Amino acid sequence: MKFWRMQQEMVFMHSMVHPEFFGSLRYYQPRDKVILETLKDLVPSTWSIQKTNIWYHCRPPRVALPPHGWKIHVSVHWPEIRSVLEKTGRICVGNQTAFKVAVDLFVSRLLCSKLWPRPGAGKLITIYPSDESRFIELIDEVYRATQGFQGPYILSDRRYKDSRSVYYRYGGFAQQYAINVYGEKEPVILFQGENFSDKRTPYFKLPPWVTDPFEKVSSEMAG
Repeated sequence: MKFWRMQQEMVFMHSMVHPEFFGSLRYYQPRDKVILETLKDLVPSTWSIQKTNIWYHCRPPRVALPPHGWKIHVSVHWPEIRSVLEKTGRICVGNQTAFKVAVDLFVSRLLCSKLWPRPGAGKLITIYPSDESRFIELIDEVYRATQGFQGPYILSDRRYKDSRSVYYRYGGFAQQYAINVYGEKEPVILFQGENFSDKRTPYFKLPPWVTDPFEKVSSEMAG
């Protein structure tokens, strides 16, 4: 059953590139310029905007990202992607923080649909804070800026406060993979010389050495 589901997902995703042939998502060409034009208005000329597969990655100059850390995901119903991108993009630019966004409205709509593989569904915008303290500041700023918006629930993440749009998880920033016993590539995090699974599960799960900073605050207040 697992293998069959994976095959269906691969067929669906690789049929996006060409109407007749399968192709890698690296060759996917945006079907509109709405997202790119919004980014050009938001992002300073010193930043880079790079297309990777179905994402535009936006990075400030001379900012090195750690290999893994806290990620902020923004989920929103696809017709509102431009409005939310404008709000979250300004926050990222003001804080010199890298982020990525779906390349066009077609992909945004797919990410919100039941057709998209569940581990990645709803993740229209991803923000990459450089450390935990920046993560705590940024997620609250994004939370306040996106009040009133909502999107699909992100299964792999934890909801921030009462938001219907802002979620977070700990995971890899740079893609790293290991081959499992079935010969499949699986995402991993390298920590102290050991590989730990970075698989997107349908529930919130932390690596063994990580503690949710918001749980720490709650326990301190209770104590």
